[in-house]
Amino acid sequence: NFREQSEGILGLPVLGSISVIKEFEPASTDIFLAIGDNEQRKKLFLEPVLQGFDFPNLIHRTALVDPSAHYGKGNFFGPFSQIGPMVKIGSANIINSYANIEHQTEIGDYNQIAPNVVICGKCKIGSQVFIGANATLIDRLSIVDQTVVGAGAVITKNISEMNHTFVGIPGRKI
Repeated sequence: NFREQSEGILGLPVLGSISVIKEFEPASTDIFLAIGDNEQRKKLFLEPVLQGFDFPNLIHRTALVDPSAHYGKGNFFGPFSQIGPMVKIGSANIINSYANIEHQTEIGDYNQIAPNVVICGKCKIGSQVFIGANATLIDRLSIVDQTVVGAGAVITKNISEMNHTFVGIPGRKI
């Protein structure tokens, strides 16, 4: 029984396993998946959505989200993150502390944007992308699904090959 677990965050229980979901009614229960792994977050997100559960966005009180930005469900916007004008963000993304996503950028689903990442304007980020701490993407770039951008990398060209890691300045495939 989840009520017997002692772990909690900010006074809310941490269930620990999606298997306890059957104990809840979708109409009266919201779910947030605190899972860093993009693929696992995707797998665990889809079933409860089909069952009718809602996934609220968790937006830290210091996050700056422009009113013209649009975003799906189950996103986390960390402390001091900035979401610029006309940004479009899908669902189940983690936008970490101090990340800066500039104007008219589009981000898919199940991504993790690490602390201090800068994504300049009009970029297009696919789904299940991991962008490491302090990485920078110059404006108007596209990054295909299932890509890893290493910490501190500076990406200056589109990334069109899936399932690769890019590191360095300028970013290159390894």
